[in-house]
Amino acid sequence: MIWIISGPTCSGKSTFLTSPARKQYTDISPSAPVIFPRNVTKLRTIAKYDFYYHYNILKYANQLLRKDRLTPENYLEFNDPMWLQLLSQNSPKKALVLVVRRSVLERRARLRIESEPKEIRPKHNVRFQQDQKLALLKAVNLDLVYQEWCRELRSNQIPYTLIESRKGSFSTIQPHQMKSLDST
Repeated sequence: MIWIISGPTCSGKSTFLTSPARKQYTDISPSAPVIFPRNVTKLRTIAKYDFYYHYNILKYANQLLRKDRLTPENYLEFNDPMWLQLLSQNSPKKALVLVVRRSVLERRARLRIESEPKEIRPKHNVRFQQDQKLALLKAVNLDLVYQEWCRELRSNQIPYTLIESRKGSFSTIQPHQMKSLDST
């Protein structure tokens, strides 16, 4: 089983993966490995085992922004090669979508220093790029991003649960509760 832990930048994916909620919401061992898109080569070796896939749903949009090619028409696509590689795996998949308001994401981004906590990525010592992530969050329509991400999961027959990520706690929400995430 592959559990896709997804959400935009600063939505609490790593916090979720180090919290007791991980066991509450997923049905694989809390000690299962966490794979990041940059570790896509590991997919071939561990695809037959259970693992968590830590996925930023703004990853492709961020790549476009860095290349100065981000437009309202293309940031809602999920053409990231690493996402497509994950989809090609024959293992069953389920997803959690961490839902957070824009104002909370921006506040978290301003306070963040490290790219990922050492508990999740012990050998990854990269400084968080606050200015770039804040620019990305300002450039996208968060409501549309979540809608399109859920559509992407449905079109690939990946069952998902919406989880509100708030102050280190996590609770299930219904789709109608996702309205107006772009508001402050």
